[in-house]
Amino acid sequence: GNRNAGLCPEYLLPTFDNFLSKAIAAKSNVVISNEWLNRPTSETGLLKILDGWDPTIVIYYRRFYDWMISAHYQWHFDLGAESLESLQGRVRLIDFMRMFCGRLFASKVAHSPDDSDLSFMDLTDIQEYTYHAWKRYKNVPQYDNNIKIVNFHDGHIIKSFYCDVLGAERACKVETERLEQGGSVQTRSKASTAYVDLAIGLHWKDKDLVVPVVTGEGSSKPITMKAFSDMGDRFKERLTAKGLKEENLPKECLTNSEQSLLLSV
Repeated sequence: GNRNAGLCPEYLLPTFDNFLSKAIAAKSNVVISNEWLNRPTSETGLLKILDGWDPTIVIYYRRFYDWMISAHYQWHFDLGAESLESLQGRVRLIDFMRMFCGRLFASKVAHSPDDSDLSFMDLTDIQEYTYHAWKRYKNVPQYDNNIKIVNFHDGHIIKSFYCDVLGAERACKVETERLEQGGSVQTRSKASTAYVDLAIGLHWKDKDLVVPVVTGEGSSKPITMKAFSDMGDRFKERLTAKGLKEENLPKECLTNSEQSLLLSV
């Protein structure tokens, strides 16, 4: 969610290298968990960092439509003034899906049960998705036989990691007992962005709706996502005061064809 999360601080690599050296000395395994490792070139960069190690790559499979909802929510944290300007306020979930599924939705493939191959996945244009990340890692010979896929939807992603991937007996036992006692796994929020999206869209209809912050020197700062978030909160308060909910807002839906193609991925 941090726009600077992809920037590597100068201290990170030397510190991590020192950490790996200590792990080697202690004859310990190392677990690295970072969502940014699904980004293009991560597969080769990781290989350089782990030179001399025998890495196992664990990729969590998540259904594309469900992953897109989560990705759209996180995308809001990465949006800056330049992105908002180029998008002209089109930041709703439906805009996001059409932006990154343009080739998929434009395809003439007859989406029938007989077409259940990987062609639909290849037509999606968001390279961080499971399938594209898997393809990149699989193309690296050093990883080819050491890639494990974990089903995000089976409800036991932590247990599967400990028991099936790591083979960590004690951790597996603890997690299994926790689940048997009714424990649950907290996953990333898929909170609605409807009110923020409304504020952004209305701003591009009326640039005076969200007023830029004016500094002491008389110049104005670019409008931030926080300003849009605050405006979204005010919209929500006004609707609530009138007895209305998000469900009462106008909606634009994917066409039947788009929905069918999206669910075919």
